[in-house]
Amino acid sequence: MTTWQIILPWLVPMLVLLITSALMSGSEAALFSLRARELKLMEKGSAAARLAASLLREPEELLSGILFWNLLVNLTYFTLVGIVGAKLEASAQAGAGVAVSFTVANLLLVIFFSEMLPKSLAVLAPRRIAALCGFPVTISLRIVRPALPAVRVANLVTRRLIWPGFEPEPEIDLEAIGRAIDLGTGDTALAMREQTALKNLVQLADLRADQCMRPRSSLPVCAPPITPEDLSEAFAMSAEGFAGPSYLLVVEPGGDHLVGALNIDQLRPSEVDQPTAAIEPVCYVPWSSSVSKALDLLQQQKLSVAIVVNEFGDTIGMLSTEDIVHQILTGRFQHQSLAEPT
Repeated sequence: MTTWQIILPWLVPMLVLLITSALMSGSEAALFSLRARELKLMEKGSAAARLAASLLREPEELLSGILFWNLLVNLTYFTLVGIVGAKLEASAQAGAGVAVSFTVANLLLVIFFSEMLPKSLAVLAPRRIAALCGFPVTISLRIVRPALPAVRVANLVTRRLIWPGFEPEPEIDLEAIGRAIDLGTGDTALAMREQTALKNLVQLADLRADQCMRPRSSLPVCAPPITPEDLSEAFAMSAEGFAGPSYLLVVEPGGDHLVGALNIDQLRPSEVDQPTAAIEPVCYVPWSSSVSKALDLLQQQKLSVAIVVNEFGDTIGMLSTEDIVHQILTGRFQHQSLAEPT
């Protein structure tokens, strides 16, 4: 038999295993590189996006299942490589040199096409890849779920044998933070900044939303579809005088009602050409509402931007979580003097 007559019957199953390994590697990179903002958008997106986001509710089970399948597929793949390599070595026309070359080529093939390439692509567009992989990964987890307890036990036994004294780090509570502040530094200036931050945190209950907001006149507004040119103009406008991230507010088509916000600084390269998919919904707060209530509302609705309105329902500004953190850390907001109620 010729070399190709030996290899050809095995190419189809090897190709299927290679694609499966690439799917698992890419889904792992995509799912675990999702940022909190992207995960919130997926939870409110299509059925495929919601299915992918639900997988991260049990991250340990998800990671165990993906690694289990990846290991199983790769072992099967190299078992086939070993069988073909043995046949090539026993062949008079191929020999040991061809068998070694075939094995090394497949090793490089697995490293590049089932590890490096899919993970690199997944990191560039995690939301899109995660949504595409959500259904097959869910099916895969259901198949191996009965075996996952055994995997966890093996992992625990291995950890106990290698690191018998290893214990998870306890969660940090407020008392631990206070002790760290008291014992962590003798720097008077740093201690004063820490006290200032705590004081500002308490003052959020008395600080009005209009005192921390970005004024409406300083905010770029655009209607979909949003183009890269709109992003460039909005970035230039937002960068003037703002310490926080650049935002673009989105109005409904054919109207002036604000329906979303786009954090330009957090856009991935793959989202620049199609930024509409990264638009995040917004909530509304009255100008007289306290900043602490606005922050509670943002956390409850898992949003990043609140639109501040006056007593007539007109938009007078925007308040983001970054603005609130800036107020806590610095005690001042650069646009506070411009943010008087109308």
